[in-house]
Amino acid sequence: MNSLIRFILFLLSIGLFYSCYSKKKLDPHNKQFEGFELISKNATELKRINSNVKVYSIPDSAKPIFLDSLLGTIKYLKLETNPNCLIGKIDKILFLKDRLIIVDKEVSKSVFIFDTTGRFLHKIYAYGKGINEYSTISNVAIDINDKTIIVFDNKLSKLFYFDLKGAFLKIEKVGLRFRDFVKLDSNTFLLFTQNLQNDHEPSLEYYSLMVLKNNNEIINKDFYINPLHENIELFAKDHITTSDSNIFFFPRLSDTVYQIYKDGSMSPVYSFQYKNFIPREFFEVEDMNDKIFRNKIKEKGYSYFLGHFYESNSHIITTLNVERPDKRTNIICINKNNNAVLNISETARPTKNNIFSFPGYSLPLAVKDNNFFGVLYPTNLLQLGSYEEMTKKYKFKFTEDMQELFVSLKKNDNPILMIYTLQNF
Repeated sequence: MNSLIRFILFLLSIGLFYSCYSKKKLDPHNKQFEGFELISKNATELKRINSNVKVYSIPDSAKPIFLDSLLGTIKYLKLETNPNCLIGKIDKILFLKDRLIIVDKEVSKSVFIFDTTGRFLHKIYAYGKGINEYSTISNVAIDINDKTIIVFDNKLSKLFYFDLKGAFLKIEKVGLRFRDFVKLDSNTFLLFTQNLQNDHEPSLEYYSLMVLKNNNEIINKDFYINPLHENIELFAKDHITTSDSNIFFFPRLSDTVYQIYKDGSMSPVYSFQYKNFIPREFFEVEDMNDKIFRNKIKEKGYSYFLGHFYESNSHIITTLNVERPDKRTNIICINKNNNAVLNISETARPTKNNIFSFPGYSLPLAVKDNNFFGVLYPTNLLQLGSYEEMTKKYKFKFTEDMQELFVSLKKNDNPILMIYTLQNF
C-alpha cells in the first residue's frame, strides 16, 4: 500500500514539474499581458455586405512597359534635410490634415512630420526604456478625429499617442500582438495579427483580422488561419491599406480584396484571375512549414499575391509574385475606366527606360487625392549620373522639377517622394 502511495505521489510530482516547467517557459513570452483582461467571448465574424465583386483577368504573358506610356503626371517632392530630421528608410506614409507623416521604423526609429511642400516641422522620437518610451516602432496609425499619431510597440503591447507637434499625450495598453492597425473611429481599431502568437488568448489565436473596442473588448474576429500553416512566414508589410478615406484588406495568398467600413463591416470588392494562381485545395491538405511551402510553390510554378494593393479614383496598382520560370515580381496596373489590365514583367528589359530598370520610378506606399506616393532614394538616383547623361541613357523626357532636383541632389539627402498618376492605357 505504501509503495502504491509513493508511486502515485511520484507521478503527481512529475506532472507538477512539467506543468511548472511549461509555465516558466510560457511566462516570459506573455509577461507583457500579466494582469491585463481582454474581453473576447462574444466576438463574431465581421458582418458581410453583399456587393458586386469586380473581376479582373490578368494577362498570362507579361511585357515591358516604358515610363512614357504608363505615367501621367509626375511630381518629385524633396523632403527637407537637416540634422533634426535625418530619415534612414521610409516604411509608411500617412496623411493628417495638411501634414505628411513619414515613418522610419528601424533606422532612426522616428516619425517625422512635414508640410505638403516638404518642409520639416516636428519629430517623434521616444525610443528607450523610460516610462513613456517605446522599445520599437511596430507600426503607426492616425486618429483623424482627435488629430493624433499613434505608435504601436509590439514588444510592450502599448499604444503611444502624440499630437501633430510630436508631443507625448498618453499610453494605452492592449492585450494582443499585431502587425498593422487602423483607427476605424474614435473608439474602434482594426487589427491585423497575421502569424503573431496570441496563445494567451486561445479563442483568438488563429484569427488574422480583429476589431477592438477601446474598452479592451474584441467584438469581431475573422479570416481564420489553419493551425497547420501557422509557420508559413510569407506575408507583406501592407495587407491593410488606405486610399483616401477607403480601407482595404488584401489577405496574403488570396485573390480577393475586401473593403472594410467604419462600422466594422466588410465586403469583397475586387477579385483577380490568373491561370497559375495557387489553388484553394493547396491549403486544405498539407501540414507544412515555411520551407516546405516555398519549395512546393516553386515546384508547381504557382503565382500568388502577398498584399500591396493601392487604388486611386481611376487606377489600381498591385503586385503578383511569379515562381515560373524564375522567381520575380510583376507589377499589375488596372485602368478602372476601361477595365484594361497590364501585367508588367520585371525580367523583360529590352531598353533602359523599362519601368523596372529606371531608378526614377517607385511602387506606391500611399494614395491621396488620386495620386500615388512612392519613395526614391538619392543614392539610387545619383547612379544615373548627370542630367545630360541621364537623358541620353534613358531616352526619357524628364519634368522640370526633376531637372532642378538633380542640380541640388546630394548623397546624404532625405528620400524624395514621387507623386504620380497613371495614363488611360
